[in-house]
Amino acid sequence: MRMINLETIMKASVLVRLTCILIVLVLLKQFYIDICNFPDLFPPKNIYESYGVSDWLVNFRGGFVRRGLAGEILWQIYRFHPFSVVYVLITLNIICLFGLAILCACLFKRMGWPTWLLLFPMFLYYRFYGLGMGILDTRRDGLILLLIFLLFLLYKRYLTGGGILLLWLMSLLILLIYEGIFFSAFPFLVLHTWMFFKTTFIKRCLKILYLWWPVVIMLLILIFIHGEDGDTNIPDIIWQSWTPCFKAFPYGHDMPSIGPGVEWLSKTLKSNLPLAFSISWKSSFIGCVPCWPFNIYTIIAIYYLYTRMDVLSGAFTQVHRTQISNILILQLLFIMPMLGLIANDWYRSVPYCCITTCFLCYLFRDSQYIPVPSFVNRISRNLQVTIERSKMLNNPWSYYIVLVSLPLCLYNARPGGMFPFIPIDIKSRLLEMIIG
Repeated sequence: MRMINLETIMKASVLVRLTCILIVLVLLKQFYIDICNFPDLFPPKNIYESYGVSDWLVNFRGGFVRRGLAGEILWQIYRFHPFSVVYVLITLNIICLFGLAILCACLFKRMGWPTWLLLFPMFLYYRFYGLGMGILDTRRDGLILLLIFLLFLLYKRYLTGGGILLLWLMSLLILLIYEGIFFSAFPFLVLHTWMFFKTTFIKRCLKILYLWWPVVIMLLILIFIHGEDGDTNIPDIIWQSWTPCFKAFPYGHDMPSIGPGVEWLSKTLKSNLPLAFSISWKSSFIGCVPCWPFNIYTIIAIYYLYTRMDVLSGAFTQVHRTQISNILILQLLFIMPMLGLIANDWYRSVPYCCITTCFLCYLFRDSQYIPVPSFVNRISRNLQVTIERSKMLNNPWSYYIVLVSLPLCLYNARPGGMFPFIPIDIKSRLLEMIIG
């Protein structure tokens, strides 16, 4: 096993510390944009028409629809006692994002991983790509990722003799809050169930059906509903149900237009697929250069960065690279439908993959191995041996360069996601000069 020169590590570590300081300064600046422009941004005008807030407003007033449970709970609470839904959602988002940051920091520390990596977007959910850092954004990702961790925890508890009822309830809860969570959580758990219980084929199938039958039934219902979406009356009914809230707490118009989160129910899954694929894979990286080669590079770079995250410390024995590689390969495969096929929000799907990999590595850290298909284990070993033998890849400077130049952006690979320590307004001017 190759040992990295200590002097090289120290020099790279100094550069990493400097980069982290710059990133913190950029985050503080973006936090200043969010908070100090208080009258305009907290809350902004017409915030009901934003995707984040309107997505939360989806409820069951127009019938049983996907991701409507959270909105139905909010609607029932509001009917009992009126309140500003916007302020509640912003507060909930801040609590969940900070809770997620603390959770990830604790897991990284216990695993012996460099906690400074959490300053980079692929390891923790926040954004560098637009106005502000996302603190006032009301997307439910922080809550969803915390619920995924609870789901994994309940699954491990079941394997060690715990009950199954809470696991079933949590599975249904998160699917009803956001059906896209399926790709980040359940395929791995179903595969793990298959590999963990070493028995006959029939008994394994029965075990999976027993353990995950609520997920199967709910998934079939959601697929049917999603396929039947397209009725414009349902979004109108849902939006009209919030009329008392719009009038009591107006931000902009007394009756705002239907937000895209609710309006999305009028689109069918079939009509969404070509649009998502076109945005993620057929758009340009910069100028006339297509983005799809950089999308592939981004996925490969994420694998390299995550499985070699201890390169700068030189502590090769502290990270079970093959185990991390096995989990990450599976998670990357499972989220591929979200990377431009069903959805096109890379800035959410990629952190989902990385953060859930962290969750699984931590929860199964005491196991000698995580049962995975043999071909995945062979791929992991071969890839890690190849990286280990490469002087260029097995080098702290290479790791740092790949880390800061990762082009992970909103909907695909874009230059705007590179060099997160450069403020977005400066990057925008530089890109305009290059393209222009």
